[in-house]
Amino acid sequence: MDRIARERCLVALEGRIVEIGDIIARANVIDVTKIENNGKVIFGSTVELINTKTNEKKIFKIVGKDEANIKKNLVYFRAPIGKGLIGKNKNDIAKFVSPAGEKTFKIKDVKYI
Repeated sequence: MDRIARERCLVALEGRIVEIGDIIARANVIDVTKIENNGKVIFGSTVELINTKTNEKKIFKIVGKDEANIKKNLVYFRAPIGKGLIGKNKNDIAKFVSPAGEKTFKIKDVKYI
């Protein structure tokens, strides 16, 4: 790698360091275990869903943008499924549109863990 390429790489890394520092400075820790569980889906809650068509069970945790990882069942609260779940209650029906089409789930359980 030549000197100019190294300098560009360094500038990009310094920019990312500033970006991460800003994220950390604005972060708020939310401990859902200290919130009374009234069955409502909130940021940080773990939600057990049953697909109304297939009876397939899914468990998701509602998280922020930087934690989101669908492979680990961590769903961004502003993603279609997150928007479809936030504010709903245990036993409610939640609908959302995904790239695979419309999905409908029954909220079987909401945990604050």
